[in-house]
Amino acid sequence: MWTIKSDGFTIYDPRVADYQVGSPVLRVEENKAETATFSVYLNHPNLSHLEKLASTVEIAQDAKILMRGRVIDDVMTFMGYHNITCEGALAWANDSVVRPFAFPDDFLSDQDYIDAADHGNVVEYFLNWLITEHNAQVTSDRQFTLGTVTVTDPNNYITRSMEGYATTLDVLRDKLFDSELGGHLYVRYGANNTYIDYVDTYTATSVQDVAFRENLLDLDQQIDATETYTVVLPLGVKDEETGLRLTISALPDGAIDTDLVKDGDQIYSTAGVAAYGRICAPTDETTWEDVTVDTNLQSKGAAYLANFAQKLTETITVKAADVYFIGDSLGMFLPFTNVNVRSAPHGISRTFALSAIEYRLDAPQDTEITLGSTVRTLTDTNANRQRSTDVLIENVNNSITQLNQTITEQTTSVIQDAQQIILTALEDYVTTGDFSSYQQTVASSLSVMSNQIVMNFSTVTDQITATNAEVSRIYNERIQYIRFQNGNIVLGEEGNELTLTISNNRISFMQDNLEVAYFSNQKLYVTSGEFLNSLQLGVFGFVPAQNGSLSFKKIA
Repeated sequence: MWTIKSDGFTIYDPRVADYQVGSPVLRVEENKAETATFSVYLNHPNLSHLEKLASTVEIAQDAKILMRGRVIDDVMTFMGYHNITCEGALAWANDSVVRPFAFPDDFLSDQDYIDAADHGNVVEYFLNWLITEHNAQVTSDRQFTLGTVTVTDPNNYITRSMEGYATTLDVLRDKLFDSELGGHLYVRYGANNTYIDYVDTYTATSVQDVAFRENLLDLDQQIDATETYTVVLPLGVKDEETGLRLTISALPDGAIDTDLVKDGDQIYSTAGVAAYGRICAPTDETTWEDVTVDTNLQSKGAAYLANFAQKLTETITVKAADVYFIGDSLGMFLPFTNVNVRSAPHGISRTFALSAIEYRLDAPQDTEITLGSTVRTLTDTNANRQRSTDVLIENVNNSITQLNQTITEQTTSVIQDAQQIILTALEDYVTTGDFSSYQQTVASSLSVMSNQIVMNFSTVTDQITATNAEVSRIYNERIQYIRFQNGNIVLGEEGNELTLTISNNRISFMQDNLEVAYFSNQKLYVTSGEFLNSLQLGVFGFVPAQNGSLSFKKIA
């Protein structure tokens, strides 16, 4: 269950009528601060606790905090709603300034740096120094704690310097995750601490996959070759007398491994040149100020060409139903993990890093995730994907004649099956009292139905368009009249401000999202009431007389 709190005061709790917000959305992305948007009604009891920049806002799913931050925008609309925008904790790094420095020259006498250089991680030391500088300039509620750091430099030696002034966030970006070090930097939230993690790869893999005909709703794939190179010219430290940089030209030419070849002051990939021609990487990406030995420079250049320069950058944006929120035992999609993606028609079956995720708190089944990966080969999968698409189109053509005869029967079957699923599940629940059985029945049956619907829609999109409006209308009306939401049954109609909510210990009458009356503990509670005929209390009652007066008397 999602909740939003500000300074400990509840802003959003889907179980409580007073704590409702409009369109709550949370977006989490690596190397960036989280963002959250939602609308708060004017009569919200805790609206005053959403103070710009001052309040600390936390968004959690059950006990797991996925954002801690502050309000940065509050726009009041003509209708009286407050549109709230929040930013995550990484934005706190904009509140502090880093002064000019030279690394490691300014730190050579620091024993912690000496230990890191000898047998530790100088990248971790540098990040810890930035965090320490930030913490010294901000209040305790805006401070960071060093988390997990797995990004390293092959030589455990980096040079970083800055002549001017910059925010801590700019330095984090320019000197760490946007530099040649790469890696993933993100904020992780504990109960009392806000951690900054900086990792080379994600180690956790989601127990929930994204699969075609199961929970994959939409997929957009982009392969970018604009930063693909087949040749590098590695440059090292600059000679102060000549002004020239160290190169590898003095080393013998020849094969470095089965693919890479050293030629003069350059290194090229045999396979890469054969596929794309000679494309030299920009020298500002292959200059290492800290390298003073040509053999080390050659190793740096070869590693860059093999691991980075030849990659085609592939990004996949996926919209997937998070089956965790429909009662599946699998865990929810979480940011900064790896996700297995399986889609035969798209020619995809591998693991991607989940680099961004957008949660719709009031409709968690509409979770949208962005997956990023880098192809390590010199060719993409378009050929295989085209063959898979050709087979799919052929299957569609073979199915068209069958569709015209079966579409009416299929539509009726889907509606009848939906009714039977709910009725059977409810009957099982009432009989056995086993709520987990009810969840499993619904999820399993809907999964089967989803397979059938997705199969028909995905293979005969043009033919089903004519009947799609009718199918969609019937489905939506049933969702509108009966909703199973957070363990409650909600009865209502779109466009009607009156709804009825049935929970385990309360029956609530709602008007415009406000509870106006409810049954609980064998009593009826009403905000205001009007009796058209009479009111009886036990054997006594208020009875209107014919002359217009009101009598209170014993009723036989």
